[in-house]
Amino acid sequence: MLRASRKQALKDQIYEEALNLFRIKGFNQVTVEEITQACGIAKGTFYNYFPRKESILLYLSELQMAAAGEQLTASRSSEDPKTALLGLFDVLMSRYTSDRELVRIMMMEMIRSEPAMAEELRVMDRFQGMIAQQLEAARTGGKLLSSLDCANAAAVISGVYFQTLMAWASSTHDAFDMRKRFKDRFELVWHGIHPTEQQGG
Repeated sequence: MLRASRKQALKDQIYEEALNLFRIKGFNQVTVEEITQACGIAKGTFYNYFPRKESILLYLSELQMAAAGEQLTASRSSEDPKTALLGLFDVLMSRYTSDRELVRIMMMEMIRSEPAMAEELRVMDRFQGMIAQQLEAARTGGKLLSSLDCANAAAVISGVYFQTLMAWASSTHDAFDMRKRFKDRFELVWHGIHPTEQQGG
């Protein structure tokens, strides 16, 4: 257990040191050697944790997935699936809002690198699956339309989230309110899948 804890601590150190360098110099200008020097480790140790430099950015997505899982687990007892989902996305967005430049770098590299994009798409599929499970539980509990296709609904909601995140990251306006933009669009989707709201209740 202690060894696993130390390995995780070292992985997190590499991740944090690399992000600091990316912020200062830009992703393309930072070498693996610079990251290892900042961490005081050998290159071989770096590659034990991250197969390539792009993997550091993908680790950010993994951390988001872990946060999503924790939030959904904590909200399983919630009587209101809408509140649970909005809480989930609020947690995820709050982890990004302090570092727009990092999100911008991550998205640019996803576009440039086919392996990175493929991995990110797998992460997105897992995320959609988590949302679909949440919707299915609400549907079978009578809280959503009985005819709802939960997989497609999850894809739409996830798409709204990722599109909002991309728009925020690429925006040059500080006034861009990511949370409000997402919530406004989420409300439109929710209106279509929630029976009470369809009835105007």
